Amino acid sequence: HRAGLVGRSEGGLSAPTGASANPGLISFAVLIAGPGVSGREILIEQLGAMSTVAGMPPERVEQQRGVQAALLDAVVKNEPTAKVHEAIEKLILLQSGQSERPVAKPDDAASKAAAEQFDAALAAQVAMIESPWMRRFLALDPAPALRATKCPVLLISGAMDVQVVPSQNIPALTAALLAGGNTDVTVRVMPRLNHLLQPAVIGTVVEYATIATTMMPEAVDVICEWVEGRARPKTSR
Repeated sequence: HRAGLVGRSEGGLSAPTGASANPGLISFAVLIAGPGVSGREILIEQLGAMSTVAGMPPERVEQQRGVQAALLDAVVKNEPTAKVHEAIEKLILLQSGQSERPVAKPDDAASKAAAEQFDAALAAQVAMIESPWMRRFLALDPAPALRATKCPVLLISGAMDVQVVPSQNIPALTAALLAGGNTDVTVRVMPRLNHLLQPAVIGTVVEYATIATTMMPEAVDVICEWVEGRARPKTSR
């Protein structure tokens, strides 16, 4: 009779939504790398963090962030498709270090391959950015559900998370929960762990698959011990 919700990343949006909508049913929530700000803000910070750990010079990181912010704003404001596609193309060129879109030349296999690769990257980005889910994610503000969540909440993140950056999201999560009157909020930012709570070297996404550990045992212990403290039946009953 002490049910709780544990959600990681996007699940960290769903858990407060479920907890706030079912206060009589949900007794605790664990948000692993949960977002505390809108998807637009998440993705801008994410791109900056990923580019930085990949070794990109600071000036190019800031340039990328500016281009991406303009792109996401165009999507949120439902601006014309052509403008959105133009912004996506500009971002891809900037990320690849190219000055202009590659053009296939007759009898030049290399140029054809480069053009096909660019077109495929553009199509993939367009499909993702224009999906109904992405449009909702960009505009979604998690604060209302967090303020309405009154059950005990554990916020746990890896300090090397470059997807949902702790320095951006933990303060926002904490502020929203406390603003709603929640009196049981625990925060753990665990050193040297990534978005998946794996032991990381640099924290990049491509590193995930090279790490044998699915989730650091110490992180599992933190979650289990915290949950047991909230979910164990009271002895007085």
